[in-house]
Amino acid sequence: SSSPSYAADRRIVALLGRFGDPLTPFVFDGSTGVSDRFFQFLGRTKCGVIMGFPVDLTDPDPPNGLTFTKPYLTTAYVLVARTPLRQATLRPGMTIAVGMATSPHFYLAGAFGKVPNYTADTYQTQEQVVQALLAKRADAAMMWKPSLVRYQAAHPEARGLSVSPLSIQHARWRIAALYLQSD
Repeated sequence: SSSPSYAADRRIVALLGRFGDPLTPFVFDGSTGVSDRFFQFLGRTKCGVIMGFPVDLTDPDPPNGLTFTKPYLTTAYVLVARTPLRQATLRPGMTIAVGMATSPHFYLAGAFGKVPNYTADTYQTQEQVVQALLAKRADAAMMWKPSLVRYQAAHPEARGLSVSPLSIQHARWRIAALYLQSD
């Protein structure tokens, strides 16, 4: 699954099943995109609780008719480099690898205000972003931290990369569960 909370969600569901009827997970992979209507459909027809819902700290509104539990995990987009580097020390003209249509991509394109003086090197997948950094086609990368962790688990050469927080809109997320709002 593309969800950063997939493993934790499965453990929570198994634990909850011990206190009553066993729960039957309905597993889906939202990596191809989903809409509010999709989650509304799930909440009405398939799922009492929808685990692993990402909550943007900049815009924390649930889909209509659904409500959030308290968040149980946090995650974010991060700055990644081959040597220690922080956002405040990025130099003009640096090439930054980013995923297409992600918060870092919109930031580098100027969607959140002033266009920063960096060159965006855009890729289709988060795996391609980290590969560009490792191949030295980019000076740094801005990427989804769970994707980096997953890549590092399978690719030891990526484990020494430096990671630091990003201070841009839509970079920090909490993970919560959704459930049907009662009247």
